[in-house]
Amino acid sequence: MHADSNPHAPGPLLDVRGLSISNMKGVLVSDVSFHVNEGERIGIVGESGSGKSLSIRALMGLLPSGMHVEGEAACHTGRLDLNAGLERAGRGFGMIFQDPFTMLNPLMACRDHILESLPRHHPALASGAAGRQRIVAQKLAEVGITDAAVGERYPFELSGGMRQRVGIAAALAPDPEILFADEPTTALDPVTQAAIMALLCQIQAQRRMGIVLVTHDLGLAFAFCTRLYVLYAGRVIEAGPSRALHERPLHPYTRSLIDATPPLRVRLKALPTVAGRIPAAATISNACGFAPRCVQAVTACFRSVPPRITPEPGRHSACLMATDMAATLPMRPARAIYSENAADRAETLLTVTGLHKHFGVAPQRRHILRDVSLTLRRGECVGIIGGSGSGKTTLGRCIIGLEKPDAGSILFEGIDISDYRRLSGRQYRWMRQQAQMAFQDPFSTLTPTMTIGQTLHEILRLDGRVTPQRVDALLEDVGLSPAYATRRPRELSGGERQRVALARALARQPALLVCDEIVSALDVLAQAQILNMLNELRIRRGISSLFISHDLAVVRQVATRIYVLHHGTIVEAGETAQVLDDPRDTYTRSLISAVQHGMPA
Repeated sequence: MHADSNPHAPGPLLDVRGLSISNMKGVLVSDVSFHVNEGERIGIVGESGSGKSLSIRALMGLLPSGMHVEGEAACHTGRLDLNAGLERAGRGFGMIFQDPFTMLNPLMACRDHILESLPRHHPALASGAAGRQRIVAQKLAEVGITDAAVGERYPFELSGGMRQRVGIAAALAPDPEILFADEPTTALDPVTQAAIMALLCQIQAQRRMGIVLVTHDLGLAFAFCTRLYVLYAGRVIEAGPSRALHERPLHPYTRSLIDATPPLRVRLKALPTVAGRIPAAATISNACGFAPRCVQAVTACFRSVPPRITPEPGRHSACLMATDMAATLPMRPARAIYSENAADRAETLLTVTGLHKHFGVAPQRRHILRDVSLTLRRGECVGIIGGSGSGKTTLGRCIIGLEKPDAGSILFEGIDISDYRRLSGRQYRWMRQQAQMAFQDPFSTLTPTMTIGQTLHEILRLDGRVTPQRVDALLEDVGLSPAYATRRPRELSGGERQRVALARALARQPALLVCDEIVSALDVLAQAQILNMLNELRIRRGISSLFISHDLAVVRQVATRIYVLHHGTIVEAGETAQVLDDPRDTYTRSLISAVQHGMPA
């Protein structure tokens, strides 16, 4: 039963109108409106920097100081004071963050996170140890954790999926009417992602609460949400039922997001993408913010902000061409199949045989890799896929020399590099140049006080080949202009920072590049640009790469062969199309099934 038919809920659970956020530099979010009904799941989608997270943090009272909020927001308890900050934080709302470590204090046991989230007047807080233990067990059971001992553990002792469940339990502890989920499954493998989203659906059905999903994963948004709001540069540019937006978007930006999403069943020669970057909201007060990137833009698009029109009941679009969209802009070809097997004839660059790796000592010893073997040819990209804790990253770190395997061998051009400490000085320096790694979070690997030019200069200096021209060439190789050399990491978007991290990894002209989840946190347009760039570099430079990821559709676009890891063991390997189209192992089938479950109906 929806809110409009419930006598206790005469209106939406949450009604937001004209939400605008600004700071000393200008407007960040402008005139955002949306509503959530009882038992409804809505989605807010868009690129990084579009204002998605900022909008819900404003409603939660979690904006940093110096921010000013205008507009109206109302829930069942009345109108919200949008500038009350922490005085009103979280009242009636719960929030799940992208990384559970963001919301879970590593020094606090899981039970304490749940108890801390309870309202001050909750009877369990005054009922003694037995009462507190009972409520913790109850809250954990609601999110599928039946082992009461989990409450005594610390976040770092749990898997990613288990941490997210504890985070959800803490968010639900105060019994919120609205649950905000900010990229809740980005870092999770398909099986865990499907389990978490199914869990949220089950809990929502029991509680009749509303859910606001903030995500750049369009497949997830289409499958999970009944309605979507598309944000661009701080404005809602399209809104409507999920199925309608998926089948017939009425804004070119929405269509570009759909087209850039990697397909699971085919490999494209190049993923469709959009040039340029999302502008700051303060710079587009008198024009369509998407116009400079839009192939359909006309003069009028640059002269005023397009009005929000309603071409169909229940749908809104801020585009002058909304009524003509279906006829003027063809969508991505459905069967643009592309395959390349040139690397089949190349010599083997890397051979891993019988690799074993464990951490800790008995009886807490954990076996991370068990008898792992693989090969990589010159100019080839091989995908390493698997769930959280499968050993993917540890395998990459062993190959790059950041971890030492306990047994087995790693041969690079016939040289045993299993233990970098046993290499001669010349071999060690050579391997540090030949093999490079690009990490999931580029921000943590870039020095925040150094400009991009200084960062690249420092790497080039190792080979004595430092010139301004070399720095400019590196930036151009990854699709950035030389002007970026004067910027610092905080001035770049997530996709731009990842490009800089790749430029640094490529600076020494390596033969092998290990890419560890390098696009998992990026929006679909930035992701498409990075994947296209990797394919171009592989063909142009002949670089070999190991592409570590839990996203099967992404791996399909870059890898010629795949190895599937499960609990540290390779359970399936073969040509990409063979493994993804005709999987033989039960675990591989479960990964693919989970992805299909999350795709648009």
